[in-house]
Amino acid sequence: MKLEKRQISADDVEIGMYVSELDRPWIDSPFLIQGFLIRDNQDIQQIQNLCKYVYIDELQSKVDINQANLTPIVIEDKPEPRLKVDVTKASAAKKAIGKGGSIADIPAPAEPRVNFVEELEEARAIHNRMDKVVNNLYDSISRNKLPHIEQVGSIVSEVVTSLDRNEYALEWMSQLKDKNQFEAQHSMNVSIFSIKLGRHLGLHEDILNTLGICGLLHDIGKIKIPERILMKPGALTEDEMAIMQKHAEVGVKILKQTPNVPLEVISVCQKHHERMDGKGYPNQLVGDQLDLLTRIVSIADAYDAITSESHYNPGFSASHAMSELYRGKNKAYDAELVDAFIRAIGVFPVGTVIETHSGEVGIVVSTSDTHKLNPSVIMVLNHKKRPFEKPHILNTAKIMAEVGSGFRFNIKRALNPGNYDVHPKDHFVNF
Repeated sequence: MKLEKRQISADDVEIGMYVSELDRPWIDSPFLIQGFLIRDNQDIQQIQNLCKYVYIDELQSKVDINQANLTPIVIEDKPEPRLKVDVTKASAAKKAIGKGGSIADIPAPAEPRVNFVEELEEARAIHNRMDKVVNNLYDSISRNKLPHIEQVGSIVSEVVTSLDRNEYALEWMSQLKDKNQFEAQHSMNVSIFSIKLGRHLGLHEDILNTLGICGLLHDIGKIKIPERILMKPGALTEDEMAIMQKHAEVGVKILKQTPNVPLEVISVCQKHHERMDGKGYPNQLVGDQLDLLTRIVSIADAYDAITSESHYNPGFSASHAMSELYRGKNKAYDAELVDAFIRAIGVFPVGTVIETHSGEVGIVVSTSDTHKLNPSVIMVLNHKKRPFEKPHILNTAKIMAEVGSGFRFNIKRALNPGNYDVHPKDHFVNF
């Protein structure tokens, strides 16, 4: 007899089964709706990564359940929704995250629980609060006062929550760049991108919070570097470079004097310019000596530095930055984490200025793991390179699903910010 609710091990779920209940509250899961039909292997992997057992509605399932082949269920008192790992040992951590295999096989997080436009207002507010926290932090240190680390932890927790609702809204806010505010905005962006990568690795929320603090404070020592060096438009001299490289050591001193700073944050501050091949600074450490959070932050740090306009960098396209990261695999950066980062931000990351084959120009505002070549785009210039009367969002994946093969939206190329005088920061409009 078929049952409306049958408890089975997550290891036994199959395509065609209807999941009516999890072994935890739905709100603690990445699934968008309560109750769904398992449609593909990605659904299966997400269930198995999250749950020990689920409840199947046999009446709504498309396949029959063979009771004889079901695995006995061992119920634990407190199942963990995300994996806790020892991040100080990177190789062991990655093995645990990948369940003994490669982290390249980890499925992407579920699609956003809140749509981009709905989350954007909250993301703006969080970004504004984050900006105030960072500037207060810098102001305190510049006046030789100890920063309030509690404020940092609180705002990072908000960032983690927002990215969990919709990871693209805050990523869009990271495009609001001003080269005269580079250091503060860079720290904010590194925090956001680090958490984004951590989410795609399935890291536990506690670790994501620590990771976000690492990103926000990794360059804290630059506050004590003279502006003539920080803002120098040309190449630094050997003596100037030696001073610049002191920022890691200075940052560690600041953080060690500050109460309640996690040891992981101090470690990342000290090591984020070390490289896998031992050619970084200040101590020429090699890969085995670099923890998981340091490896993540160093990738996010490089990506944002390459794509941001500063006094010494014109700001390059995301595709250029990804090429640089790819060339640095196993040399400067952890190869598996580079691949994971590229998957996490997508083929056309948020903020990418694109040109279509028909000549129109737009800016990517969100993407999708299942529709990598069909992002949502703010269309800003028509085929004659003239501004649209009102920029509008085109959800190409949704239109493709509704219209089918008759819809054509082909991206010809990614542009550098500023091409055709299109700058993402100029289009923070109210949708």
